Amino acid sequence: EGRVLVDGLDLWVDEVAARRRLAYVPEHPDVTPYASVDELLGLVCRLRGEPLASRAEALERVGLTGQAGRTIRE
Repeated sequence: EGRVLVDGLDLWVDEVAARRRLAYVPEHPDVTPYASVDELLGLVCRLRGEPLASRAEALERVGLTGQAGRTIRE
């Protein structure tokens, strides 16, 4: 019994909107390990129909702005 909220959206009531705010980052992604964090976030933005500016916003939100140029394997 309970509720699952994603950024204040109830996952069971408004599933599509709630899932739009989620991202899955696998431990062993099926992309080149030499892609940068910024490149991978760009791919996610394009797949989700988000503006590419969202990359910088996402990195800033989690305190990783300085890591954008590092490869995902790092």
